[in-house]
Amino acid sequence: MWFRAVDKLPDDESLHRRLMSYLSDYFLLDTATLPHGLPSYSGSLVMASIDHAMWFHRPLRVDDWLLYAVESPSA
Repeated sequence: MWFRAVDKLPDDESLHRRLMSYLSDYFLLDTATLPHGLPSYSGSLVMASIDHAMWFHRPLRVDDWLLYAVESPSA
């Protein structure tokens, strides 16, 4: 999925890393529900991640286009 922030964000690398960490966790749960045909945003399903880790190898900007790809061999 390609995404970016709608508005220009401040030039604060820490802010961009925090936002990316939040967004990556937000969309991560879809990966577990899609193989089962379950909508992740229904009123009958409540999910939360316990933990996930990220490594930033170079600076990024959340207000620039980013490709977010998640795959799982099992769910």
